[in-house]
Amino acid sequence: MKPPAVPYIAAWQHERIRLASAPVISTGTGLIYFDGAPERPQDRDDHGVLWARQDTRPGTGHPRFGAIHTPRQRHAQTHLLCQVCAGPPDITEAGVLWLLPGTPPSQSGEEVTTNPPICRPCADTAAHACPHLRTSHTLMRVKRSAVIGVFGQRYFRSRPGVAVPRQMDTVPYTDRSALPWIVATQLVRELIGCTVEAIHGVADASAYTRP
Repeated sequence: MKPPAVPYIAAWQHERIRLASAPVISTGTGLIYFDGAPERPQDRDDHGVLWARQDTRPGTGHPRFGAIHTPRQRHAQTHLLCQVCAGPPDITEAGVLWLLPGTPPSQSGEEVTTNPPICRPCADTAAHACPHLRTSHTLMRVKRSAVIGVFGQRYFRSRPGVAVPRQMDTVPYTDRSALPWIVATQLVRELIGCTVEAIHGVADASAYTRP
């Protein structure tokens, strides 16, 4: 079966994420949406982190290959689904297949990523469609992985009721003081026991082989 041209986690033109208009206020202990409406179940995860709201209209307008759709990324990352077709990822005795931008930065055998895994038929599609992968990318086998935190917009409380955006950042679930002050846009996994299968954009891939 031919893989879809647009990755499952890519955002479409009319799928707006609601961060630019400062959608949150400070309660003194964290962030809430300012619209006053009751929070929806999907607004927070099991750790109490507030998640960005985003329209879901796949197929409308044109695909934005460089942008991530927050609910679909969260779903694929949670359930270990292929980032392109949302089916099962490729799994062998060496581990689950992951496609990451750039080259492995260390020899530790561990990585941290917001990218869900991928299946073999979709790996080539993603490498050509995603702007972040065209210059260089790495195919890795991963023995095990764990959700460890979120990536999103951090805020600070400048005065009562006012939350001011700081920077986009990764916050681990172990950082209980920072979690109430982030609006998450992507789920983060730690990849453990990584072995490089192939690298595009680097002449000598053997230097990055992991134990």
